[in-house]
Amino acid sequence: MASVQEAEQIVWRQTENYGILDKDMMDDIEKFNSEYRRKIDRNWLRIETVASHSIKVLAKQIYGSGARFVFELLQNAEDNNFSKAEKKKAPPFISFKIYPDRIIVECNEDGFNERDIEAICAVGQSTKSAAHGYIGAKGIGFKSVFIAAHEVLIQSGNFSFKFQHKKTDPGIGMVRPIWVNPDDLETIPNPPLTRMTLYIHEDGDQVEIQHLKRVISMQFDDLRETCLLFLEKLQKVSVAFYDDKGELERSKQFRKHQLDEHQVSLQTTSIINGEEITKSQIYHITKQKATGLAGSDNREVPNTEDGRSSSSTAEVVLAFPLTSASLPLISRDNQDLFAFLPLRKSDYKFLIHSDFDTNASRQDIVTSSRRNLGLRPWIAEAFLKAVLQFCEHPTLCYHWPLFLPSPNNGHDGFWSGLVREIQSKMAKAHIMRSRKRNDLRLISDVIILTDDWKDGHGQPIFDDPIDDIYLSPTYPQSATNILIGYGLMAATAATAVRLLEADLRSSNPKMHGKDTSDEWHSAAARAISQRVEWKQFILKIRYLPLLPLREGEWTSITSGPVYFSATKNIDIPDSLNLRVIMPSASQNPDRKALFRRLGVSEATIDLVRSSILKRFNPSLGIILFRNIKSYLDYLYLTHQPDAHSNEVYAGLWVTIDNWKCRYPQQSDIYLPGTNHAYSPANLLAAHDTAPGLSVYFLHSIHMENVPTKPTLAHPSWERWLCDSVGIRERLRLLSRNGDALSDTFLYVFKHRPDKFLGLFEHLWLREKSNLLRNRTLRSRIEDLSAKDLCGVNFSLKLKDAWLPSKRLQESVSRYMENPEQFPFLKLEESDSSEQLRAKWNFLHLYFSVGKDETLEFLLEILRCIERSNPKPSSISQTQNVFNLYAAIYAKLTVAEDESGSRDKVKKFFYNYGIMIPDDQAPTWSASYGCLWDAPADMETYYSIGTRYSRTLDDEQFGNIRNLLQRTAGVRNASLHDLVSELATLRDRECQDKLRIGALYKYLNESLIESTSEMRAAFEASPLIYYVTQRGQSGWCKTSDSLWSSETQIRGKAILDECWEDEKTFFVDKLGVKLLTLQMVYDELRQSPQSSADEIKIAILLFNGLLQTDPSHLDPEPIRQAKIFPIRYPNGTVTLSSMDVDFAIGDRDKLKTHFQDKITLLDFDNLEDVRRLKPFFEWVGLQNRYLSRSVTERTSISSDSGRPMSTHNRDLKRKAYYIARVAATFNSPRFENPGQLYDQLRTMTVMEVDGISSVLEMSQSRQKFQVQVATANEHIDDTLENLTIYVPKDRRAQELCFGSVLPRKFAAWLMRHPISHIQETVEVDAVNALTSIFACEQSVLDDILEDQGIIQVSFENEDNRNNQGDEETEEEEVVEEEGEQEESENPVEEDSAPLSEGQMTPTHSSVDDRSSTYIGTPGAGSEGGFFETVIETISRQSHMSQQSRPRSSRPEQPQTLYQSSNTPIYLPPQTSQPVIVAQPASGSSEAVQYLTILNRVVETARRAAFPTRGAFDMSDLRDALPGDTRNEDMYESFDGPGVVSRFRSTTQLERDKKIGAAGELYVSDVECTTEDFSILIEALAQVFELLSQLEMPGWDRASWHSTIREYVTVHPDYSTLGPSGYRIETADLVYVDATGRLTNLLIDHGYLDNDGWNGARPKYYIEVKTTTGPCETPFYMSGKQYQLMGRIHRTEDRSEVYMIFRVFWVNSDRIGLNIYFDPEKLRQDGRLVFTGQTWAVTPGAGTEAND
Repeated sequence: MASVQEAEQIVWRQTENYGILDKDMMDDIEKFNSEYRRKIDRNWLRIETVASHSIKVLAKQIYGSGARFVFELLQNAEDNNFSKAEKKKAPPFISFKIYPDRIIVECNEDGFNERDIEAICAVGQSTKSAAHGYIGAKGIGFKSVFIAAHEVLIQSGNFSFKFQHKKTDPGIGMVRPIWVNPDDLETIPNPPLTRMTLYIHEDGDQVEIQHLKRVISMQFDDLRETCLLFLEKLQKVSVAFYDDKGELERSKQFRKHQLDEHQVSLQTTSIINGEEITKSQIYHITKQKATGLAGSDNREVPNTEDGRSSSSTAEVVLAFPLTSASLPLISRDNQDLFAFLPLRKSDYKFLIHSDFDTNASRQDIVTSSRRNLGLRPWIAEAFLKAVLQFCEHPTLCYHWPLFLPSPNNGHDGFWSGLVREIQSKMAKAHIMRSRKRNDLRLISDVIILTDDWKDGHGQPIFDDPIDDIYLSPTYPQSATNILIGYGLMAATAATAVRLLEADLRSSNPKMHGKDTSDEWHSAAARAISQRVEWKQFILKIRYLPLLPLREGEWTSITSGPVYFSATKNIDIPDSLNLRVIMPSASQNPDRKALFRRLGVSEATIDLVRSSILKRFNPSLGIILFRNIKSYLDYLYLTHQPDAHSNEVYAGLWVTIDNWKCRYPQQSDIYLPGTNHAYSPANLLAAHDTAPGLSVYFLHSIHMENVPTKPTLAHPSWERWLCDSVGIRERLRLLSRNGDALSDTFLYVFKHRPDKFLGLFEHLWLREKSNLLRNRTLRSRIEDLSAKDLCGVNFSLKLKDAWLPSKRLQESVSRYMENPEQFPFLKLEESDSSEQLRAKWNFLHLYFSVGKDETLEFLLEILRCIERSNPKPSSISQTQNVFNLYAAIYAKLTVAEDESGSRDKVKKFFYNYGIMIPDDQAPTWSASYGCLWDAPADMETYYSIGTRYSRTLDDEQFGNIRNLLQRTAGVRNASLHDLVSELATLRDRECQDKLRIGALYKYLNESLIESTSEMRAAFEASPLIYYVTQRGQSGWCKTSDSLWSSETQIRGKAILDECWEDEKTFFVDKLGVKLLTLQMVYDELRQSPQSSADEIKIAILLFNGLLQTDPSHLDPEPIRQAKIFPIRYPNGTVTLSSMDVDFAIGDRDKLKTHFQDKITLLDFDNLEDVRRLKPFFEWVGLQNRYLSRSVTERTSISSDSGRPMSTHNRDLKRKAYYIARVAATFNSPRFENPGQLYDQLRTMTVMEVDGISSVLEMSQSRQKFQVQVATANEHIDDTLENLTIYVPKDRRAQELCFGSVLPRKFAAWLMRHPISHIQETVEVDAVNALTSIFACEQSVLDDILEDQGIIQVSFENEDNRNNQGDEETEEEEVVEEEGEQEESENPVEEDSAPLSEGQMTPTHSSVDDRSSTYIGTPGAGSEGGFFETVIETISRQSHMSQQSRPRSSRPEQPQTLYQSSNTPIYLPPQTSQPVIVAQPASGSSEAVQYLTILNRVVETARRAAFPTRGAFDMSDLRDALPGDTRNEDMYESFDGPGVVSRFRSTTQLERDKKIGAAGELYVSDVECTTEDFSILIEALAQVFELLSQLEMPGWDRASWHSTIREYVTVHPDYSTLGPSGYRIETADLVYVDATGRLTNLLIDHGYLDNDGWNGARPKYYIEVKTTTGPCETPFYMSGKQYQLMGRIHRTEDRSEVYMIFRVFWVNSDRIGLNIYFDPEKLRQDGRLVFTGQTWAVTPGAGTEAND
């Protein structure tokens, strides 16, 4: 490779060849003589102009040609050497990078040398060999790049030079290189690499420039992967388009892979819009060397032997596109024609390439060129070569014909000649495959196997296994269709006859084969009929054995008459002296048509009948059964009643069921079959238990495949057999001599009773006259058993049965639940009453069967009900029996013989007939076993009166009572009956309390016997049933029982737990005694062996009786009794006496501290301990309370603390009132009143962090201590001053002042200051101190007066000071300085230092400590904290980064007005938000606020929700009075300097009203289905909308906000009162019980369907409103924060929490953000929570619920 210096010299030599004036030399000449310089320049220009004449011609050719410089560059790259790339195993490539102003071409060729430099600078010369066959467009070659570029920079190895030429230049610049210093250029990476940079024309008309760029882009877009097919060296081409910024717009890369000897794969990878797409295409390549060609008109050939030889040869290359399955890929568009590079679309389905002579534009070949005409046969030769290659491929060998050109495509003269050449070669070449042979065949050697020459399996009907003349079926139909144009033919008629004769001559002809299918014969018949030319071949065909006979032989028509197998569509029977075609062949329409042409005809009916009747001659021998059947069938089908008499068939015989033949005229032969219900075969055959009766039956095969009636008038097969042949169809009723019932009739009665009545009726009319003449036979029939005839389970005779008339059946069905057990005859027909009477009345007239509704009929129904339903379990059956009783009673009252009828009824009921209804075990009884009026469910008797009364109305009950009591004789129960019943239950160990209780109740309420007789009976025998608490039961006498359930008394059965509702009976009637205090006392002092739980109950009972019974009992035996349940530290519980030292846990905390250390009385329930106070005092245990036994010593961990910051809790100001309490309850410290008062006035209340205590108590001479880490107070009076220490923690401090400190301070007051003796502390003292600590001084006098606290002799020294302070008290918002309070919230306070400009509010504007003093309208003194917190933020806390053009004077104290109009002054704050109040605005305030509400409601109802994120609510701008378009409003919002259009009495009240308006806005937003693009969860509060959605349970009760009543000034909400919730959970709460809201949220994309489908959550919706921007922090209380976190952690989707953020509420850009699951947003950093009361700031980019 040349060095840089050598390369520069080579370039300069080429430059000097074209002449150049050295600039330095010319400058020196100008210095010497400027005139010489000008002359030299003019002469040089003339010389350059003359010398560049040929170059100008070249330039004109370049700009006037259609040369595609892209392909010229490709050809240049193909001519290069790539030996260096091949050594690196890198594919030779060329790449194009197209920029708006340049094109960069890179190629990994070996690099330029001096010869290449000379060639690229020459005009009309090239380094390309003439043998290559291509030198570009008219010798233009490389110079075509100047079509697109005005400058070409080439870098190759150490060569770097350029050409410069514009359209207006002479042209010398296209051939004269200019050296470029390599150091000034970008180094080429990864050599070998040649880079060519084409700088696109930029001078001239811009329209032309843009057009040029489009043409360039089109040329590169037109570049296809197929360009690689005919390039030998290049393996990869890539094209990339870049924009003005150098960013890739799109690209494509072509890669060629050699798959095998003939196949290559072209892979195309495209990148468009960042998406990469890769596809591949396979091509089969066939090459053929063409020789003897004429010279090319496109180039000059060296006049040498090698030159002439090379120019007369060329390579023809064909490329066939294939699929991945190696099948031809035939597209709608034909393939390209190539002359090294693509020319145009050809008329062929494959690509053609050779060294064609092309036209000037290289868009087509020159069809008149001698060279091209010489190439044409070589293209056909190449195609044949490719076909032969295809024939070796397993799939292409059958599909290659798809590449054949169609002869009828209208090719021009040149290309039609190519088609003829291909046709000629295809006809002479062995290129076809037959079905079975492996060798290739000529097209003329094979024929097409057409569909009509195939059998049903697609095989040839007649084959030629030797010649194998059929084309292989693997060729697709589309290929076969193309081959027809190349001489492929189908079979001819002559071929068909030849193949048929060959088949018949073979040893195993398929035509005669037994296994040959009928489908094959049909196909063969059609093929022969269609192809045989009958005039020419008919005689020959008639002599061929083509007719199959029924006997299996094959014959021709020339051997005698042949008949079809049927006459008039009636098959001719076998074994007749007739030649008949095989039936299957006759029935085949294709074969029948062929046979008819051959001369086959039909036989006459008379001919066939005559042959059949002759065959029944016995002399002709036995006839096979199948032939008898076929003969009878034919005779029947051809029978003519008028022409064929019975005598015609006299000689026929039939086959009976034992396969013997009998004449029907000589024996009774019955028809077979069971189609008729009463046919002999049906009735006499063996059936279930019926053994069957042996008679002659026509063989059943005669009844199989019965011939179809030829005409409607023709007799049926059965009728013909009976009427013409003589077969019987009915049984006989009487025997043949008529003196007895026939055997067949009696057989049916005995063995087939279900068929007997039907058979009787079936035969009655035919044999009635004979039967009526014989009375004996009639009586015998009457006495026949009817049990089976009626289908009942009891015995009866036929004369006792009933006809099933509709009326009787309805009566039976009305009363019987099982009507099938009534003795109705089971008639098979369901006839109407008229039909029944006409058809079956002979049974009533001649055989005594009942048919009318009488008293006997009703009693029979009742008898059948009892018989069939011994346990009538259904309610309906019970009611039906009652109805039947009423019907019997009614029938009895109208009976003609009433006395006889009553006797009949009484006799009937004495034995049976009384139903006992019962829910569990209903049954039947007689009158002697029943009681009418008696307790239900008795064991000894059936009580029916009560049972009947439960279901009967008065009228029915009265009728039945008359029937059963007056007629049947049923009596009422007596005391003796009931005592016997109880004794029976006792003896049977009955434990059914309800049953026994019913007896007691009946004895108490219903019996009129004397009480003395009843008491005597219950004392004489244990008749009282009882159950103990342990579940044990027994029976006792009256004297052994006690009426008490509170405790167990030994030897006594406790009754009141078991019989608490029957006290009157047991105590008043039977005299059972009540429980007394003495009984319980005696029971306890005897220390019963009871469980601890039972003893506890007894003690509680004794405690209750002790308060009501005035008896004076000695407690000492109770003290000594082991009845006290004691729990030891190890957890065991035992019963002990008071001798054991134990304590009573009256305080849960103390009990928790000491329960694992000391012995305690085992009463876990503190309520029980309090209830037992009278008992403890009675036995003297009051000193064992833990509250009295435990002493507490408190201490503080350090002296660090601060004075009490809450004014009301500075107790020294209340010293006077505390002193009054001390005086009232005789405090030892009040012995010196002045000293105590001074001590109280000087006492100090300190707030500290650490107060601990030690709890001590003694038990069993042992001390126990418990260290408590935190205590609620510490009183220190060791020094002269009194100091009270309380916790800083707010919750602990509330507990201290509300409970602990009043109690401990009362104890301090009652403890002597010197002796420390503790006096009794009264509860009233603790209550008084609690009131003092909690209330304002201004009301303490009234409170103490109300509690009865006395006055003291001295005056209140603090009264004067307090009067002034009451007017100016400040409500401090305490901020912990340098301390971090303990928090229950899960989020830790951020400890990172704040930047100077960071705004982080640390508290809510409404502090929890001050919330209790801020009243809400209507809440009064009972109002609790309200959770709707309105942000009112000071300028200092939020606007530190804003400019402050207004007054900069120091902040003044700010005033907050309470509901009592007492102002609270707050000092200026700079680090926390404050509540700012405004003076009252007068009566216009309500009007202004109403105006806001009116316009807010109106606008909100027409507002629509957007898609996600905040939206502009400028529709509300008119809802706020005043000009709101001043953007300076952002400067000061909701602070002291705000210029507000609406002000309320106080800032707090104004904020509440603004908050309420925001809630109302949200609650009134209306959206429709069309614009409901975002229905975020906050729409739960959309009252108007959700009301329209008709969500169940949604109403104004869902608005829980405590500030909602501010909107009552609006007329639509005038009835809206307080929410009713003292502590709200959220502003709006809604339980989506039906899923309506949740489904809407799912439908609009805010909840995922998989997770929320079917959920029914409860929605908590919080509204946060501000007049500032959305970024204004809003505040959440601790409860809101906890609720937010809890719901977020809920996994069952039962609750949803979300926040509606309304901002700019006082401007024309009212906005709304909705935060769904704010806890998730906090965790993601999209909501920033700061401080203990959770100031919340939306993070950057936070949108509504995103």
